[in-house]
Amino acid sequence: MLQMTKKLTLPSVLLPLVCCGPGAGTKVVGHSWTRQVEVLQYKISTGIDWCDQVPAGAQILSQENQIRSHEKISDGQTCKPGRKRCLDIAARCIPSPECQGGEKSNQECQEQCTPGYQECVMGDPICTPKYKDVPVWSPKCTFTLSRWNHSRWETASGRDQLPWWPQLHPLCSLEQEGCEKEGERKAIYKAELRDKNGTTFSYNLEEEEWKTLQVGSKWMRNIADRIP
Repeated sequence: MLQMTKKLTLPSVLLPLVCCGPGAGTKVVGHSWTRQVEVLQYKISTGIDWCDQVPAGAQILSQENQIRSHEKISDGQTCKPGRKRCLDIAARCIPSPECQGGEKSNQECQEQCTPGYQECVMGDPICTPKYKDVPVWSPKCTFTLSRWNHSRWETASGRDQLPWWPQLHPLCSLEQEGCEKEGERKAIYKAELRDKNGTTFSYNLEEEEWKTLQVGSKWMRNIADRIP
């Protein structure tokens, strides 16, 4: 007999739709921006360094050998006497030759004795290696170096949506002492936000997206990485 299995159907329940987006209740309340232009300056500087450490592109003016370091090399040995070892030799007594054949009585015999003594020998010397410092010579160079170096950052900033780059003084791109030219450019664009609790914070954006944000509009991005 086949057993029938009933499929239970649960009653439908309507749940309220709750807005739980990443930026729910957060609005754009302002904008801020910062733009920076690096100023490079052409400098001719003089320096002294070991010739193998001179920066690339430098012009060598002179060089001379100087002591750069010291190296330890073997310089024989330092020795001291070994330990003295002594052995006590006991006294020995033997009968005289006249008494060895039994020709004389014990009363008439006398022993011949050798007194005890101490026998000493010196151990091998104890030696340790000896070293001396020898100077290591290397050429040291006097040089001039001409190149563009970082001088400063010129900065402009505002709290609107009309950013502009800092206006630099008249520049020259010639490789002459004191000439300045533009280097790297950097920019930061921030949206100023306020959440439903009244907490304000900033969020970094690319310029294109930042320009499209309007004050009062809803914020639809994730705010987990907000900037205090």
